[in-house]
Order: sequence, then structure tokens, then C-alpha cells
Amino acid sequence: MGIVIGAIAVLGAYCALSVLRARLLVFPDRIEIRGLVRTRVLTRDGIVGFRVDIKDAGFVLVPRDGTLRPEKIAATIKLDEAFFDDWPGDLPNLDENDVQQAQAEIASDGRLGATPEERLQALEKGRRLARPINIVALAASLWGFLYPRPYPLVIAILSFLPLLALGLVARAKGILRLDRYRNDPHPHVAAVIIFPPLALAVRSLTDFYVVYWTHALWLTIGVGAVMCYAAVRADPAVRARPGGLSAIVAFLLAYGYGAGLQANALLDRSATTTYVATISEKYVSRGRSTSYSLKLKPWALKQNGSTVTVLPNLFKALEPGDSVIFAVRQGAFGVPWYAVQSYRRRDP
Repeated sequence: MGIVIGAIAVLGAYCALSVLRARLLVFPDRIEIRGLVRTRVLTRDGIVGFRVDIKDAGFVLVPRDGTLRPEKIAATIKLDEAFFDDWPGDLPNLDENDVQQAQAEIASDGRLGATPEERLQALEKGRRLARPINIVALAASLWGFLYPRPYPLVIAILSFLPLLALGLVARAKGILRLDRYRNDPHPHVAAVIIFPPLALAVRSLTDFYVVYWTHALWLTIGVGAVMCYAAVRADPAVRARPGGLSAIVAFLLAYGYGAGLQANALLDRSATTTYVATISEKYVSRGRSTSYSLKLKPWALKQNGSTVTVLPNLFKALEPGDSVIFAVRQGAFGVPWYAVQSYRRRDP
């Protein structure tokens, strides 16, 4: 414990000294950023421009040499108007340049219209299209998270929205994007790619259980791979942004899990087999949300026991020693699954 406290003290002292030692020195031909252990010098000619640091409300000087890392000027360093008026001079705002370049590319894209005016009108139409579909995606996701009734309708809407988004992006001739990128004026449908897949995944995790996780994994990969392929075909620009592509892949795999298992269950027409499992204990988990769980003794399909999450009213009605009755089915896509069907009191 003493080592931990000492490490925290050393770290705190280092941070305090770094703040006290930090200096920004401005000269006619260069700028010096002095820290606790080093001083970095950037010449005026060696800076290609600056960007606004949205997160920390500061700004970043970008070196002309691409092998050097940009230098962030934190918002904690107070700068008067003279600094911006006199020293940067004609240093370009790279954020504004990015926006202007992207708008120029849109205005010159012959796929969007015969004239620049028609192409910019297509941009505005894309924004009017993207805004409502993102709002619908958010509303449907909240519906799915908080009160998914009627259940099949909610699941159908959540499953359809990402497919609709991919179709719209594919038909938009490059005016719509799947993800949102800084300084990119293109409208996007990022909310549709993020929130419905998450809502579907949560519903699949909490509303029923799979017998063999390897079966669910293959279904997830299969559906997710098809969606990822469709996403890259619909919006080729994502391939140029590895970070955005990785995020899209993650959310579409969540879609593969959520939509795949929902379809596997809701389209299932196989016969039902019932099994009984005895409750060994119950507990409540609290955090950002509250979950009510039953820990079960070993039963027919789970020789090491298992844990299920149930609704609060069922949690209150059951005690250790009582039993839950599971309905087990084979799944429309060959992924056996089960859900709590009813319960039985222990013998007095």
C-alpha cells in the first residue's frame, strides 16, 4: 500500500512541476515549448499550419516534416490576441482547408449533377435525408433498450435500419458516409450503424441464451462479414480511414450477433424441449444499470451450472431451492437456445 501511495505522490509532483515549468516562448522566427525535462523548438518556416484541439480547447501546430509529431498548445497556456495577430501571420487553419477541399471535391463530382450548383444541392439533400434517419435510429434503439414491446416489431425495425442505411449510402453516389469524420462536410448515417446493432446485441444477450457459444460465434461472423463487405462496397471511403473502418467492423459484428441470434430465435419452428434447473442463489448487480440474476445448479445442458438474468418481478418471486423451467429449441439457423418459460416452487 505504501508503494502505491508513494507512486501516486511522485506522479502528482511530476504533474505539478510540469505545469509550473511549462512555458511558451515566442520569437520572430520560431516558437519554443518548454517542459519539465525538454524544450521543443519549431521554426516558423517548419510549421505547415495549425488545427483546433476540440477536446482540450487548445490548438495544435503541425510540422511541415511529416516524421515529426504535432505540438499541442494546451488551453491552460494563456495567449493574448497579439499572439494570433502577429506570430502565426499567414499560417493556414488546416481544419478550414480540409472543409474547403472537401466541398470543392463535392462541387466537382460529376456523379452528383451537371453543374456545381446541382452538386451542392445534392449535398444539402443528403443532409436532409441523413438527419431524420439518424433520429429514427436513436429513437428505435431507446425503444429497444427500455421497453421492447411489441417485441417482434421492435426487433424487425432495429434489424432493418442498418440495411436501409447501407442501401441509401450505396445509392447516394458518394454523398452519404457511413461514419462521421472531422472536417468532412458529407452527411453521415453513423447513428444507424452504431445504436441499432448495440440494442440488438443487448436484447440477444439478456432475452435468451445459447447452448453452445461456438455455434453463435460462427453465426455472428457469418452475418457480420456479409454486412462488412456490403459496407465497404457501399462506402469505399471507409477503406482510407483505418480507425473508422475498425469501428464500423466492430459495430457490424455486434449487428451480426444481435440480428443473427434474434432471427435464429424468432424464426425458429423447431419442437420445444423443457428442462428444469434448481436455483442455488440469487443476487443483484448494480452499476449504470441494475440486473437481477439467478445462479443455477448443474442441469442437463449445463453440467457446470449457469447464471440467468430475469425480470425484477420473477426475481422477487423466486428463492434458492426453487426451480426454473427452460424451453429449449434448436434454432432456425442451427444455434440451440433456451429461455426461462416458467418456474416451480420447492417442496415445503
